[in-house]
Amino acid sequence: ELVRLGRPVIYREESRMVAEIQGQIRNGDTEALVEELEVVPWLIIDDLGTSAMGDWGKAMLDRLVNARWEGSDYLRTLWTTNLTSEGLPVRIASRLSDRRAAALIIKAPDYRETRGG
Repeated sequence: ELVRLGRPVIYREESRMVAEIQGQIRNGDTEALVEELEVVPWLIIDDLGTSAMGDWGKAMLDRLVNARWEGSDYLRTLWTTNLTSEGLPVRIASRLSDRRAAALIIKAPDYRETRGG
């Protein structure tokens, strides 16, 4: 819907986003992609906290969450996760539970299970 309305938006699954950033290291330019993720008006990250990542990946995710949290007056971020705040890194959970954030709990079966696959 955001694309249809002409709004700048980036959608990534967390694991794909981290892999893209790591791929940019091999190309010698991580900053361009990270900065784009930090400033795009709408960012949608699917499956937050589900990828197995090391300290570097966690630091990158923390940087991204913090940058978007600091710019929350004009940046909009949608995070999806199956985890509770206890399952997320403390700094990330604290920013996502801040007064500027809203949590919407959806109690529904996993759509992959309802499709039979």
